[in-house]
Amino acid sequence: MEHRTDTPWEEIHELLLTCGMARNPSELARKMLESIHTLVPFDLGRIYSVNPRGEVFDEVRFGVDEQWPRSYYEYYSKILNGKYSMERSHSDKRRFSYFPSAKNGFYDWTGCEEDEFVTDYIRPQGIRYSFGFGLFDADNICKRSIMMDRTGSIGFSQREQNILSIFIRHMENLHRNFYATAAEGECLVGHKSALDALTARESEIAGLILKGLVPESIANNLFLSRATVYKHIAHIHAKLGVSSRQELMVKMMHDR
Repeated sequence: MEHRTDTPWEEIHELLLTCGMARNPSELARKMLESIHTLVPFDLGRIYSVNPRGEVFDEVRFGVDEQWPRSYYEYYSKILNGKYSMERSHSDKRRFSYFPSAKNGFYDWTGCEEDEFVTDYIRPQGIRYSFGFGLFDADNICKRSIMMDRTGSIGFSQREQNILSIFIRHMENLHRNFYATAAEGECLVGHKSALDALTARESEIAGLILKGLVPESIANNLFLSRATVYKHIAHIHAKLGVSSRQELMVKMMHDR
């Protein structure tokens, strides 16, 4: 008997297809933040493109007034000994947000210590809860910092945290694939065939997709729920860096 879950795999699958159509890392980040809003709503969104030193050189804002990023770059990132800076330190090489500390990327501003940053930057924007994550290149260097803020009284539920955990892992793989290039400039997953990353069940489902079966038919053939099939398809697309049946067919034929 399959484990029951309320994880919306079909919806996640559709979001992955949408994001998989991105042509470059910047477009992927934008599509990602726009699409995840349907499953995990937020009030304020920010995408910061950063250089290897953690300095912001480009931004995309959703509902955020332009004065706030500017004041952050010019002032708040520098105060309190860089407590809220996004620059990576030797002790925390994966730091990608201005949260002083966060559990799995989530931060609760409602009970935090009041200092100049919180009083003059966070409170005026009405931010109460935040989620942040980074998108890295093939060398594990942060290229983009993405933050989602809520101004209401309800934080991110456990269900929403689970959705984000699943979705972001796939997005990280897609983002890295833009930077994983061979000497000839051909995009690769690694030296071994990408198909080696698929589980036996995923390989079976991929084969049925190539035969023209739709998810509903695959579910009936394998005696699986439709949600489980969509979950496997989402994993297949993320592992192979594809977003359609046609791309999947080309990828599998090439790697074989």
